[in-house]
Amino acid sequence: MESAWAINSKNSYAHFRSANNFTGCHLHLKAGRPFFSSLRILMTTDTHSEVWSYSLELAEAFHRKGHQVTLAAPGGSLSREQRRQLRRLPRMEVFENPHLLAGANNAHATRRWLLHLERQVQPHLIHLNGYAHATLPWQAPKVVAMPICLLSWWQTSKKRTAPLLESTYQEYVKRSLQAADLVLVPTQTLLASLEESYGPLPQSRVVPVGRNPYPVHVTQKHPYVLTTSQGWDDHQNVVNLERVAPRLTWPIYILGNDHLPRRDNSHQWINPIGQVSAKKRRTWFSQAAIYALPTRYEPFGLAVLEAAMADCALVLGDIPNLREVWGDTALYVPPDDPQALEVALSLLMADSNYRKLMAKRAYTHAQKFTAERMVEQFLTYCRGLVSFCQPAI
Repeated sequence: MESAWAINSKNSYAHFRSANNFTGCHLHLKAGRPFFSSLRILMTTDTHSEVWSYSLELAEAFHRKGHQVTLAAPGGSLSREQRRQLRRLPRMEVFENPHLLAGANNAHATRRWLLHLERQVQPHLIHLNGYAHATLPWQAPKVVAMPICLLSWWQTSKKRTAPLLESTYQEYVKRSLQAADLVLVPTQTLLASLEESYGPLPQSRVVPVGRNPYPVHVTQKHPYVLTTSQGWDDHQNVVNLERVAPRLTWPIYILGNDHLPRRDNSHQWINPIGQVSAKKRRTWFSQAAIYALPTRYEPFGLAVLEAAMADCALVLGDIPNLREVWGDTALYVPPDDPQALEVALSLLMADSNYRKLMAKRAYTHAQKFTAERMVEQFLTYCRGLVSFCQPAI
């Protein structure tokens, strides 16, 4: 018997012991009312990237349509903030990988744990955020979503070819994508990149990412630029914001993993915020007049969507993926041209009417990318994979 934690409808924690031999840490949120599901989905997530936000948006939208989602976190445990975020869902199960131990058997143990979890949950559908576990002998149909091409990321971010393991990695990803019953990608650009690297994907469909609109539309904007960074990764090109910061009239704030500014006078204008709660994050986005992301590589753009829904004017890296999604609703700058970034930001800072116009364009366009629409498209493409049951009444 192993221990687990439950969160009840009053958001208090109660310790209990599992009645079976299933290994894992299990969170169960109860809504206080009967919940009937027509479709059970086992979904993997990543607690260290924006895949976590995507998973929550998707799961919440599924629940509103009467379907049940069980999240599995094979790569990391939940933070305190992530556990708080789960409380807003009517009913959610989250299993954390109990085998996060150093050693050669870690990957094998994780695979066995995931297959055991499928037997426990008995889902109608397996939703894999990434292709790491697509080749496992799942019993239910497999959907691979949010696949990132590390070869493209490496070449774009590092400006050099990938390491010598490129051919091994390519074969691994190719097998994983071909093993999926359905591959979902957020843009046509990303799909073309995947097919160029790994061959045709006839079982693929494009489903743009979506999110729920902010509960309160804040009209009072403050004179600052907001950006987001993962800290460990330089593809988002925060360094260019640091270069132009001393010549701008507004300060720049960086949300996300702790990011240390360059050791020059830019630190007077660059303000790392670090990780904050979901509520504080909404406040930062809602009050920011400009959101800037001069990125070299951005496959999903969840933070850009969040900024647009918060009525921010957008300054983005001029890359095909972002142009496909945002069209003429944003200003674009070459990722490695600090002067162009300075000009774009200075223009929006100086001209309030133009800034408000661009913010309105982005906000209006963002309404097309809701979590509800994302789920509707998802279900449309998955209808041939599973047999739906009518919700109980």
